Amino acid sequence: MSTATWVESSFEVDGRRIGVLVKRVGDDEARRLAANLAWFVDAALMPDANLDESGWPQLLQRIMGEYVALTVDQSTGAQLERLWTRLCGGALKAFVQVNGLDPVVRECLRSAPEGVS
Repeated sequence: MSTATWVESSFEVDGRRIGVLVKRVGDDEARRLAANLAWFVDAALMPDANLDESGWPQLLQRIMGEYVALTVDQSTGAQLERLWTRLCGGALKAFVQVNGLDPVVRECLRSAPEGVS
């Protein structure tokens, strides 16, 4: 059984430094997650997109629950509701970067049949 590798990173929201630990995933899991992310990017670009019904919230919740851990100071913690979307965006970006998913997401988007989402 292998032990997971966690990578420390950070990003900034409203001038606040947000610490994030990101779990490195294996190649197969990275490819699956990248394909899912590419599908949601493509779906979000549709004029009548309803991401709530698409499963996006569940994927984001899975990534946030299993693969990232945020560290915020007390004043940021008191404003979580207001900052939540940007915190999730920063954490997701860190997850994609740490796991090298950018090229795989782009490849999935390029190879998707036109009009399929």
